[in-house]
Amino acid sequence: MYKHGHLLLLTLSKKVRSGVMLSTTGAGFLNNNFVMPALSVSKISLSALTCRIAKRNYSAELEDSDSDCESYSGNYLNKPNPSVEVQKKIQQEAQERLDDLLKNDPDLNKFYKILELEIEVLRQSGTKVPSTIKATEWLHLIKTKTQSSRRRFLEFIWINEMKRKSGKMKRQAAVLLKKSLEEKDAEENELDYGLRNNTMFIRIYKSVMSQVLNQKLITAMMFGEKLVIDCGFESHMTYREISSCAKQLMFSFVANRAAKFPFDMHLCNLDPKGELKRRLLSFFPTMDDPAYPLNTTSKSYLEIFPKENLVYLTPHTSHVMQKYNPDDIYIIGGIVDKRDSKPLSMAKAKEEGLRVAKFPLDNYLDWKAGSGKNLNLNHCVEILVDFKSTNDWEHALRVVPSRKIIRPYTEHDHTPRIERTFQNFEPKFQSGQASHIPDLTYYSKVSQKKRNS
Repeated sequence: MYKHGHLLLLTLSKKVRSGVMLSTTGAGFLNNNFVMPALSVSKISLSALTCRIAKRNYSAELEDSDSDCESYSGNYLNKPNPSVEVQKKIQQEAQERLDDLLKNDPDLNKFYKILELEIEVLRQSGTKVPSTIKATEWLHLIKTKTQSSRRRFLEFIWINEMKRKSGKMKRQAAVLLKKSLEEKDAEENELDYGLRNNTMFIRIYKSVMSQVLNQKLITAMMFGEKLVIDCGFESHMTYREISSCAKQLMFSFVANRAAKFPFDMHLCNLDPKGELKRRLLSFFPTMDDPAYPLNTTSKSYLEIFPKENLVYLTPHTSHVMQKYNPDDIYIIGGIVDKRDSKPLSMAKAKEEGLRVAKFPLDNYLDWKAGSGKNLNLNHCVEILVDFKSTNDWEHALRVVPSRKIIRPYTEHDHTPRIERTFQNFEPKFQSGQASHIPDLTYYSKVSQKKRNS
């Protein structure tokens, strides 16, 4: 009767794919070669039990199915990474463009060779120069005329290269540490009891969480409020500023997706062949897919939304935003100006005849001397998301970096500085005798007199 008991378990495991818990009672199978005690297992644990029974008693019958599973998993693992494929395509197009420029312009070809010699001299002299330079970076270098600008750009590339190498080394060290811990655990526990790493709970993968968050964005596309980020300032930014802008847009997308009630974000005036789009593709390789929950277009927001509902958020206006209006569509200027802050967003809003507003930063925050009042794009998005849900500026402005604002007096450590210096001082013993320690009571009295005077 139980000759094909493993087939019964395989059938049961298929029935619980939806995550329904299955309670089984003690039973004996296959001439008492396997005894399954009473327990509650999920579909993962049941699959593990099924595999063990099958391997122990019907290994010959399951060879074909195992090979099919291995071939399926191999095909899945060998699936190309979209981000890597996008980067390869971008670099290939840049290399073709670079070759055409060097072939058609002899003067540019001569300048390119001089740059190669200059970079090699800098590398030999110990200057911070990257080991390899990509085709997209060469296109920017040949447009840079001054040597100081080229050195700053090469140092910028070198810093990014060192960050990548450091991250790779940390990941390799983490893998080796995990492997050593597993080997140590295997040595200490020679006998294999229980289900090992299986559990009665279903594992939640990152891909599943990503699908859940993307579903919220799709719901926001149908019923949520709109938020526009104007990406039409690429010509006013340098290569580093464009790179920083793309990273801030990525953080903005992540912050908006993690919100309870996210916006329907629209990236307007985005040049499809510009550097900003290329940098965004490195973060969102499937951004151009119709199913991706992010709206990107080269059209202006004036062509998509009614003009009377648009409000441009700019720090260069005197009109303060008092409350959130769900009928308004707010626009954030997608610009990073680290060199000099020009009122570009204000000028564009006035030219297009749009309403303007700004956050009431001065009403709720005390700025430090010399700190800029300009906020990152992701901070602006987070402030809008929180203010939309709470309508409370004090709660929404909590995301402003603490380095820009003055902390309240009650949050400061009012202990005298000289007492803070010696409060963690520990005596050192040498040759059986304590070393000389400053008298804290004396310094306390001196500091007290200074405060009283």
